[in-house]
Amino acid sequence: MRGMIVGLGVLSAAAVALGVYATLSEPSESAGPERTKLGTVGSTEKTASRMSDEERMAYLDQNVTLGGLEASPKFAPDGKTPAPGLLDVKGEIENRGEETLDRLTIMILPLDDDGQVMGAYPENITRASPLGAHEKRAFNLVIPAREGFSGRLRHKLQ
Repeated sequence: MRGMIVGLGVLSAAAVALGVYATLSEPSESAGPERTKLGTVGSTEKTASRMSDEERMAYLDQNVTLGGLEASPKFAPDGKTPAPGLLDVKGEIENRGEETLDRLTIMILPLDDDGQVMGAYPENITRASPLGAHEKRAFNLVIPAREGFSGRLRHKLQ
């Protein structure tokens, strides 16, 4: 790891001897992004961003569950007037593992009466904030309503 010493004010030999300096580092590709604070290099927070794509997909399969997935007609803010052409999709996502997920996309797959996928609607459900280890969170998405929708959904986590 490469670093450089940045002085706080006038850097003297006494300041260096006392350890009064900040260490700034360039993130290592293998270690993932580092968060740097004055006097601290890196972060103690575990994130799944340090995993390869294969490791990440295995982590999602083993530790992340989605429940209560359902679609219903979308209503205007008054709660009474239907919003034509839109479906409200609700569910709950849970991270049962030890890693924080800083990106998690759910792909909503509405099905027709024959069980055929009618479209694919991806949504990053961690856009506002990461999904922490052992965290459970409700989500609400809006997708287009398609003629022939059976009311059934499948999903895929990415």
